[in-house]
Amino acid sequence: MIKRGSSIAKRVLLVVVLFTAVVTSLALSILLLRNFQTAIDGARERVETMRIASTPALVQSVWAFNFAQMDGILEGLVSSMDITYVELDLGDGTVLQKGTKPKETGDSYAVVEHPIRYEDQRGQKTDLGVLRITIDYQRAYQLLRTDAQFTVVYQALSLVLLSVLIVWLVNRTLTRHVIRISDFTQKLSLQDLSRTLEIQRESRSGDELDLLVSSINTMREKMLQDIQLREQAEKEVLQLNLELEQKVKDRTKELQHSMEQLNKTLNDLRTTQTQLVEHEKLASLGSLVAGIAHEINTPVGVSYTASSHLDETVKLLNNSFLSGSLTKSEFTDAIENLLECNRIIGKNLQRAAELVKSFKMVAVDQSSEEARLFNLKEYIESTIISLRPKLKRTRHKIILNIPEQLELYSYPGAYSQIVTNFILNSTIHGFIHTDEGEICIAVDVASDQLTLHYRDNGVGIEPEIERKIFEPFVTSNRNSGGSGLGTHIIYNLVTQVLKGRIQLESCEAGVHFIIKVPKQLPEEAPGVSPAAAPT
Repeated sequence: MIKRGSSIAKRVLLVVVLFTAVVTSLALSILLLRNFQTAIDGARERVETMRIASTPALVQSVWAFNFAQMDGILEGLVSSMDITYVELDLGDGTVLQKGTKPKETGDSYAVVEHPIRYEDQRGQKTDLGVLRITIDYQRAYQLLRTDAQFTVVYQALSLVLLSVLIVWLVNRTLTRHVIRISDFTQKLSLQDLSRTLEIQRESRSGDELDLLVSSINTMREKMLQDIQLREQAEKEVLQLNLELEQKVKDRTKELQHSMEQLNKTLNDLRTTQTQLVEHEKLASLGSLVAGIAHEINTPVGVSYTASSHLDETVKLLNNSFLSGSLTKSEFTDAIENLLECNRIIGKNLQRAAELVKSFKMVAVDQSSEEARLFNLKEYIESTIISLRPKLKRTRHKIILNIPEQLELYSYPGAYSQIVTNFILNSTIHGFIHTDEGEICIAVDVASDQLTLHYRDNGVGIEPEIERKIFEPFVTSNRNSGGSGLGTHIIYNLVTQVLKGRIQLESCEAGVHFIIKVPKQLPEEAPGVSPAAAPT
């Protein structure tokens, strides 16, 4: 809020007084200087007039050496109020003086010298001396002081009268009306907009004050209209809000029902996806079991045949021995048959045991999420052995470049499923047109990071598939039964279980996957059961 002490009247008064004082001072100063210069010029003219009038008589008295007359002439000059001292120097050391010689000339006195010459009838001039007249300007200065004092008093009185007039005029014509308008606007409220602003004036001249009052009243009326319109609009908005609230309630019920349906559908989709993953896991394990069972049938069948032959040979040998017809050659042949059968049975049983051991280790790791210490190269070799049923009908070559003594304390099932899915994808997609593909699995170990490179020389991946290779249900072999979960499962195993990252490098032929995982075991246990499934 602005204080009334900083009023327009005071500011106008201050500006007008200062401006008037400056202008009047300049004008009066110029006038005083002009009067002072006029007084000085008048003194000079009077002195010059007296000199001219007295010069002929003075020349005659000097020429005639009439000192009495010279004293009289000089006395006459000194009697003038403008002359304070006169000196006549005759040039021969004689100096006549009249009046009081000032100690210091300064600005109050001026010395004027005039030569005294005698001119005879033939026009010849003779210098008789020099007349020095000291002019007194004290009268002019006194006049200047008197005028200045009068001027100061006059200006002070004028400014006082002018100030009183300005204050009275501004207060009467402006200030009191502005204060009235200010009080009205400060007391104006939204509940009292019907009160009209009026100011008491002798006449309505239509000046700025009348325009201001009219503008305030117009603004007040518009505010009143706006408030009325706003109240009407608020009523309409309130009614509309009530209708909208009812509509919102109805729509909310519909949305809640839709959300319930969507959540149910989403849960069904998630359940379906989980079931698909589990199905792929079971299907992969089932395929692995079927292949291992088929592989085990051969050595077990050979062992069974050899065992049957061994049993028959033993019976024949026993019958010959009991009947006493056993010859040395028969005994020797029987022993050779027994040894051969025993060798065949042992070799095939050892082969079956290796298959069972590899299958058991891989199958258990794939179905569990426990960490343990294992040799990476030996474990990947076991995984490849478990995949032999899938590879035995082809001439694909698998090259391992893995350090022999590299042992990890990690999740072996994750590595087994990653390698399994990679190899199955290569055999199903990459080597679709050849039986002599080449796969290379290489591992580099840094200080705290393990990098696994998987390459094959197959047909590669199409660009549109390559951009979304790790998304679920992305496959280039859907018509042949591919589920599109293989690389998605690999991605989840790398990022969630092993806490690493995987990327697909672009290459002209085949594929090149790069997996980088921490060498240390992740602190958090994996939360999702992985599965092996070709895409």
